[in-house]
Amino acid sequence: PYVVLGLPRTATLDEVKAFHMKFYGASYGEFVVVGEFEPEATQKEVSDLFNGWKTTAKHTRIATKYTKVEPESKVIEAPDKANAMFAAAMPVKMKDTDADYPALVLGNYILGSGMNSRLFARVRGKEGLSYGVGTQFTAPPEDDSAMFMAFAICAPQNAAKVEVSIKDELTQILENGYTEAEVEAAKKSWMQSRQVSRANDGELVGRLAWQRYI
Repeated sequence: PYVVLGLPRTATLDEVKAFHMKFYGASYGEFVVVGEFEPEATQKEVSDLFNGWKTTAKHTRIATKYTKVEPESKVIEAPDKANAMFAAAMPVKMKDTDADYPALVLGNYILGSGMNSRLFARVRGKEGLSYGVGTQFTAPPEDDSAMFMAFAICAPQNAAKVEVSIKDELTQILENGYTEAEVEAAKKSWMQSRQVSRANDGELVGRLAWQRYI
């Protein structure tokens, strides 16, 4: 059984090949190179490799609009696994050009990004409940479907305690905010992390390709 265009059914090998021929190709895309290279020779090599790989399907970006969801909680049992995974997520109506975006990026950084974050210091460092804990916040340059997420890996018997601690930390921040010292330290740390990341070829290539597309 295969899934073709979202419809589960039995697909033949010829149908899979036809699907690949129609929808896969280099007609729409970005090719990014970093480091020391000869531009003309590289351009020729890329052209020789990909110019013949065409797709007949027109590229159409799939919009991802914000959708409000009702809160719910689910427990998925996996008895054969030694660890438990806690995850919580919330859609946010925002794009990365909104005025509040920088504040949310920094707030997320203080809350759950790295070993100096509040959640790491509390849930792992102080309480010893989790092997790894953190948060993520992403907002698109198009549409308005941002997402906030918190996660933690822990022993199954600690899962409920981890959830309580994460919710409590979030509540404290919503009620009291961050200290001025926390914000200033996070600004410096975040800026340094961005500078370091640009020295990584793999991340730099991805960043350039994405920004070139946008």
